[in-house]
Amino acid sequence: MKMDISGNKFGRLTAISFVGQDIRQQSLWLVRCDCGREFVTRLGSLRSGHTKACGRHNPGQMRHGRHKTVEYAAWQKMRHRCSCKNNPSYRDYGGRGISVCERWNKFENFLADVGLRPSAGYSLDRINVNGNYEPLNVRWATKKVQSLNRRNARFVEYGGKKFRFFELASEFGIPERNLRTRIQNGMEIVRALSQPVKKIRNSHATN
Repeated sequence: MKMDISGNKFGRLTAISFVGQDIRQQSLWLVRCDCGREFVTRLGSLRSGHTKACGRHNPGQMRHGRHKTVEYAAWQKMRHRCSCKNNPSYRDYGGRGISVCERWNKFENFLADVGLRPSAGYSLDRINVNGNYEPLNVRWATKKVQSLNRRNARFVEYGGKKFRFFELASEFGIPERNLRTRIQNGMEIVRALSQPVKKIRNSHATN
């Protein structure tokens, strides 16, 4: 059951309403700072005390002590490719109009919303590849997941809808490589999905 924290105070923040869940099924809440600014953050960050204000209030210049971490490096690279025209990746990010939300101009806010990297095999990924870097659109993801989420990821049409190859292959219990080969060889989608996959005969097997 979803925890209702509407009206609860967390430092300078007041919880307003539940807005959904992120890719890791963590609750996201719209909150309002005492200064009047509203933004979305994770429930876990509020309850742990990690997020207490909107980021405009920085008494004593808070020191997060994470300048040498992978999270800080990811934050810097994210901002750089969206704002620096000399960055080799700028054309695919800032050059396409991709931007970083104002809240994430402050590293502490970025870390509170995105969390620590789960493991060395993860990096930042935008769920909507045409969307901006903001709380509801960013996650830590593996290279495999990101490769399936690229702008140039191939789709196949079935039943009037577009699906990625791996989605249909998984649904019909067919190895993705088999489905790709069938479609690339000109086989109709219905036949490609219904035709059984031939088992490879073991030449060393005995009768």
